[in-house]
Amino acid sequence: MRVLARGAPVQDANNPDEALRRRPLVGVAVLSGFAPGGGGEGRAYDPKTGRSYRARLRLNPDGTLRVTGCVAIVCRSQAWTRH
Repeated sequence: MRVLARGAPVQDANNPDEALRRRPLVGVAVLSGFAPGGGGEGRAYDPKTGRSYRARLRLNPDGTLRVTGCVAIVCRSQAWTRH
């Protein structure tokens, strides 16, 4: 990732689509394709690597969001907290 100028947003420099590499990361959708109400799968975009992964979401009782991304049969989960 690269900073444009002091205080400017970082660009999506690792995006596999060359036309998108100069867009700022602020406002880029990192989760897409999910239906309201839960269930099913969508996609999670990792701007650090420029890769998109199959993903599942689950709202935990404590209000955190469990995001699970998978490549083939290997999956990794994170708990996201609202700010």
